[in-house]
Amino acid sequence: MEKAAARYATAIFELGTELKLENNWKSELSEINRIFVEDPDSLKFFSRSQISKSEKRELIEQVFVGKIDLMLINFMYVLIDSDRMNLFPEVIKEFRKMVNEQQNIAEGTVYSVHPLSPEEIKKLEQALSLRNKQSVELSNRLDPTLITGIKVVIGNTVSDGSMKNRIRSLKEELTRGSR
Repeated sequence: MEKAAARYATAIFELGTELKLENNWKSELSEINRIFVEDPDSLKFFSRSQISKSEKRELIEQVFVGKIDLMLINFMYVLIDSDRMNLFPEVIKEFRKMVNEQQNIAEGTVYSVHPLSPEEIKKLEQALSLRNKQSVELSNRLDPTLITGIKVVIGNTVSDGSMKNRIRSLKEELTRGSR
């Protein structure tokens, strides 16, 4: 399944790069993927064999025509026609990786107890971009177990400034000191 997703991602990436639309497509495809992540049943709809391909295409047309690039709509039609719409999230993930690699962008996640404002995320991205000498794009995920503070994960690097981490570190230090 990963190989098929990679092939579709490569095809859409090469076309987007050729047309100089990869950034627009990255944004539009991410928004479509967000819809599928927030409502997993919407993606399952495309896997149902009882629903005809023309009905699936019609739904894509009703929801997305005029809102996203026509080439991306055609791309989704290709996935529908080949019964591969279930690969959509993985294709988007691979496509984003390719665009980010091409543009030297590191993607990461900032975990927080409460949602961060776009301004807070932007400031954090700027600070991390300077520190990493690479553009950084962050998505915000909520984690109430942090108590307070944030944790940032970029690739294999974790920067944990949460209260949960401070408590754990203090506990380890106290445990070592009592031996």
